[in-house]
This record gives sequence, structure tokens and C-alpha cells, in this order.
Amino acid sequence: MSGPEPAGGAPPRGRTRLTRRVFLVALAGAAAAVGLASLVRARVHRAFELDASSGVGVLADPELEALVALGEVLMPSRLAGDTKARETMREVARELARDVPGYHLEFRRAAALLDERSRARHGRAFAALPLDARRALVDELFVPMLRAGPIGRRLRRLLPSGQEIARLWRFVAQGLLVGFYSSALGWRLVGYPVPPGSCAGLADYQGPPAPRAGS
Repeated sequence: MSGPEPAGGAPPRGRTRLTRRVFLVALAGAAAAVGLASLVRARVHRAFELDASSGVGVLADPELEALVALGEVLMPSRLAGDTKARETMREVARELARDVPGYHLEFRRAAALLDERSRARHGRAFAALPLDARRALVDELFVPMLRAGPIGRRLRRLLPSGQEIARLWRFVAQGLLVGFYSSALGWRLVGYPVPPGSCAGLADYQGPPAPRAGS
């Protein structure tokens, strides 16, 4: 036989009455969680923007050499040690730092990061390492981020160390590669004798590379 109903309309045993205070506390907690999430998203978003307010500038020679050494890792293997390719990469880095607000600071940070990791592992500046050692060090920086998967990459980007690596790829590596392949040498590497639009006349206009025989 069931017992008597609780007096005064009290909730049955084992159940909690949703009071105004409980509701307001829960609402405040939800608002705080949403606010924190928005703050984190805003900070992460700012972490992946160029700081245009930092302006432009001239890179020091050691910084420039570190970027050229990174560029040599990124460019095709057959260009390793090629003087023209290295000079093209040097000019790309120099122009971006000098002409695009934010790149001077970004390149300086990248050079410092590369040298710090190189000295910790090999006791030498990044530019002083042989190409194979530079490739291995760059792999150590990028591969864990690439293998983390979409969710893992997002989590890593919440940490300062993950943001450093992501910025190194997004702004520095990609900036150098885009600049390199926009150069006359870069266009030749993908099959254009001169950059499209740089012809002397209509008869010399360069369209897409002609298919190779047997391809």
C-alpha cells in the first residue's frame, strides 16, 4: 500500500524541485560556458591572423638564411643546392617582409623557432644544418599536427605550441611556396617557359604546357 502524499505539495522523495534559484544558477552556468567558448574562439581566430599593426621591415641576415634554409626543404629535391633557387627564395622572403604588413614579425618568429629547435637538437643554427637534418627537423614540427586529424588539430591549436606550428605552416611555409612558384623560376618548374602574360607578343603567348609525348 502506498504511503500518504507529502504534505504541502512537496516533491516526491528522490525528485528535486526546480526552484527559481536553481534555474538562475543553471542559466548563469550555461551563459558562462558560452562566453568562455566565444572567448576561446576569438583568441584562436586572432592567433591565426597576420599582425598587420607590426608593420614591415628588413630581416637580419641570420633570419633570412633560416628562411632560405626552410625554403630549400620545401622546394623540389632536384633543386637542392641550386644557387638560382636559393636566391629566388631569398628574394621572396625579403619582399614579403619588406612589403606585406605582418610578415616581418612572422618571419622573425619563424626563424627564432627554427633556430631554437635546431640548437636544442643539434647545437647549431637551422641554416647550418645539412639538408637531410633540416628535413628531419621540419618533419618533427609538422608531422604530429598532420597526423592528429581534424579534431586533434583543433585541440592542438588551443595551445601556444600548436599555434606556433600552425602559423609556421600557414604564413611562413605557404607564403614562401606561393612566392616561389609565382616567380619566373617557379613557373618554369611547372612547364611554362615564361609566366603567363609575360610574352613579347601574341605569337609568343604561353598557354598551358603541351602534353608530353606518350603521356
